[in-house]
Amino acid sequence: MEDLAHPTPTVDLAPRLNPAEMEDMAFEQQPAPTQHLGEYGCRTVAKQFKKMMSYEAAVLKDQDIEDLHQMRINLRRLRTTLRTFGVVLALPETVQDQAVKPLAKRLGRVRDLDVLLAALRDRYRPTLSKKEQKVLDQAMQRLGQERDRQFQRMKRFLQSDQCADLKRAFETWIKQPQFNYTGALAVAIALPDLLLPVLSQTLLHPGWLAVPDLKYGGQESRELVESTKNRDKLSDWLNHEGTILHDLRKQMKHLRYQADSFAPYYDSHYKAYTREFKAIQDVLGRLQDAWVLGQTLAQCSGKSWAKKLPTLAQQMAQDRWDAWHEWDGIRQKYLTVEGRSQSRAILLQTQIA
Repeated sequence: MEDLAHPTPTVDLAPRLNPAEMEDMAFEQQPAPTQHLGEYGCRTVAKQFKKMMSYEAAVLKDQDIEDLHQMRINLRRLRTTLRTFGVVLALPETVQDQAVKPLAKRLGRVRDLDVLLAALRDRYRPTLSKKEQKVLDQAMQRLGQERDRQFQRMKRFLQSDQCADLKRAFETWIKQPQFNYTGALAVAIALPDLLLPVLSQTLLHPGWLAVPDLKYGGQESRELVESTKNRDKLSDWLNHEGTILHDLRKQMKHLRYQADSFAPYYDSHYKAYTREFKAIQDVLGRLQDAWVLGQTLAQCSGKSWAKKLPTLAQQMAQDRWDAWHEWDGIRQKYLTVEGRSQSRAILLQTQIA
């Protein structure tokens, strides 16, 4: 019987791409009929890793929370690239998605607290009475202390041997990248095969169909009835079932970042399509943020926080309702044959064939 356990042959890319070219952060991917999938993947990994690490020094100084935000975004893009090109690139375990997961976790914990503190300080606090502001300030002080603890943990990790080994592994691979025989395919030929599976996973996610039992009005069109009863039902449902929408949001991020990587190969319709992914991600994020805020305030101010902060609780409930109303309209499109067919068709129409 033929041995099927032999290793996949790899192609050494170094002779075709010199280190200076691989590490040039000003490099802009340009669509070309002859560009190979392996080369494109290697360049994308190199570019995203270098861009992510360019924020490290500023993150450690902790003078602007936007630096951490950008480092986290570029790490997410890098992880998406590693998963997308996993069938093409010959990546050692030290340069795979799981290897960067500990870094992602530590950046995420600090960034999530930055987002919560900014929302409470900039969006909600100015609208509260002085009495409620005093209660909120106490909660924000506790959140700030937790943020400081998480930042120190993140800082220790960034300065650890484990993180140094991770960076060294990427730098070594970038200097001598390899891909398998599939990497010889032209990018334009292989794009639909890379993008369609992720689109399918996204469209089959149960989050599109996960809805609370709300009252609708109108004879010919479904229109949500805004009422106290509906808002209470929505809040209760999100508190128990909202994690499924959070999971859909993560899947949308993966699809969006993957789609962004190949934007040069598509026309303006594709770019509008990826912007819609961003809109979906944002509205699901608003639903998630409101839930996290409620859980966080319960930890900081007790389970009866809404009685101490009635104005804040009312505003958060309204924000959740507005976000759900927007989401309910968006998701209807992706539950139709036309909407799903259009999504698939766009991915098949590359500019260069």
